[in-house]
Amino acid sequence: MGERFAVGIDLGTSTSEICVFRHGRPEPVPVASSKSVVLPSLVALNSRDELLVGEEARGAVDVPGRGVRESKRLMGRDVEIPLGSRRHRPPEIAAIILRALKESAEVYLNQPVREAVVSVPANFDDVAKRATFDAARIAGLEVQLLVAEPTAAALAYGLTRLDADEQLLVFDFGGGTLDISILEMMSGVIEVRSSHGDVALGGKDFDDVMISLLKQRVIQSVPQVRLSANLDRDLKDRAERAKVDLSSRTTTEVQLRNVGATATQQIDLDVVVSRDDYDRHCSELLSRTRACLRTALGAKGVRPSSVQKILLVGGTSYIPAVRNIIEETFGKQGSADVPADLAVAMGASIRAAQVSGLLDGATGPVITDVAPKGVGIAVVEVVGDRRMLVYEPLIRPNTTIPFRTRKTYRLMSSEQDAVNVCVYQDSTGRARYPEDAVLMKEAVITDVPCASDGTPHAIEVLFQYDLNGLIRVEGTIPATGQTVVIEEKANAAVLSPEGRAEAEKRVSELWQSRPEAREFRAVIEKAERMLGELSGTSREAIRQAVGELKAAIESGDAGATRRLGNRLVDLLYDCEREEE
Repeated sequence: MGERFAVGIDLGTSTSEICVFRHGRPEPVPVASSKSVVLPSLVALNSRDELLVGEEARGAVDVPGRGVRESKRLMGRDVEIPLGSRRHRPPEIAAIILRALKESAEVYLNQPVREAVVSVPANFDDVAKRATFDAARIAGLEVQLLVAEPTAAALAYGLTRLDADEQLLVFDFGGGTLDISILEMMSGVIEVRSSHGDVALGGKDFDDVMISLLKQRVIQSVPQVRLSANLDRDLKDRAERAKVDLSSRTTTEVQLRNVGATATQQIDLDVVVSRDDYDRHCSELLSRTRACLRTALGAKGVRPSSVQKILLVGGTSYIPAVRNIIEETFGKQGSADVPADLAVAMGASIRAAQVSGLLDGATGPVITDVAPKGVGIAVVEVVGDRRMLVYEPLIRPNTTIPFRTRKTYRLMSSEQDAVNVCVYQDSTGRARYPEDAVLMKEAVITDVPCASDGTPHAIEVLFQYDLNGLIRVEGTIPATGQTVVIEEKANAAVLSPEGRAEAEKRVSELWQSRPEAREFRAVIEKAERMLGELSGTSREAIRQAVGELKAAIESGDAGATRRLGNRLVDLLYDCEREEE
């Protein structure tokens, strides 16, 4: 039996990471193909229709219809992503990234990896979380738990500070989302007090501002230019590099080649962008960042002066203008006590160790989390002499989870034969009417018999919010025994079991097209040619080795493929030496 370990994954918009918890600490795992501990969240097909993942996909990812960036922003949405001749759902793209991380961990550990804790933005909605579960299953992983990204970062910080007594703000600004959580740390207990964020604000948006600024400079320099149709695509990597440059320098020079043409010539330009100019163009994004921070503090009435530590997480937190928002709000700098790019994956592995029993309350921090958004239902209320629909909260924002409640209502009349139960999500905590919130789930109980005593039937609503942040709502009429589970609002983004099986097949076929999967093709062909010339134990050994190698390639197990491939290489070498 191998050594015990636990695995945590940060499935990010721009980059993804995996950490293994063993020997009492989290270990970042190097990506098998690049040896970096950071995997760019890029998926593409090359000109031979071979699957590329991570850094190796960078050269092809922006070719229309052959690559995808930032697919995490599409999780929970009913969209399809073109990749070569096929179209894929967002969970399938996420599954490819997860499978690359899983494979890297298996090579690193020389053991299979079957379970993991996976991080998600604190403000991911129910559908996006379910899509994350789908992605993991397609990748061959069982999700032990979903953990909010800022909560995971706090665990990474708190693991070595069990005696800390402070109020901590986690400012998690990644490639696709901003999450802000306020936590209390005391005697090894980390209590999340409030969480707020913006799932449509991240490094991608700052990249888009740089792209827009560069295009603007081209037009200013050459007013008659006809911009290249692929300019946005071509500028993406250069915009990212320019943004990073401005984190450590006050100006950066961007070389733009073949950005467009006039009637007489192709246009090449060298553009200088200053940090001040870039900040001015980012003013709207920075205003949204400030608003998120104010809302997070105001949710529990936290005064900035009471926050002892600000933990900066995520690549976007490196932007000087963003760091300045922290300094002007709190009068102190943010801290990078844990690596900004790895904090979430490290914390997810710590949470996995807790779930797996490798860490207990005596050796690791104890943590409680909250529901960042409120959830409620629509009920009829009499206002004056009128009946009107109002929003009735079942759980308010920033309530500690897991949470369970049961509430009883009555139908409108004794003859009512059906009841529609609609579940809404309230991001602000101030919803008063259904139109103030977003419809999440709905169901109808039909064929309700008349109440014989003339009193309208009671209906019980059971609401549960689990540690994964997943919601379950049931409606029951006790007098008739009729029960219905309130399902997601019609949404093709939630995969059916059949849809998930089809997705697994598509991803498996894509996975087998990777260049690595073809690494031992020539060796297998050579072995199969030699089988006709061999006999006895040598023939049986080669035949068995070929079968095992093919099975490993089929399963996508990189570690087993490499091990069995090398074994076959040595067997063939030994057979050839015997014939000499």
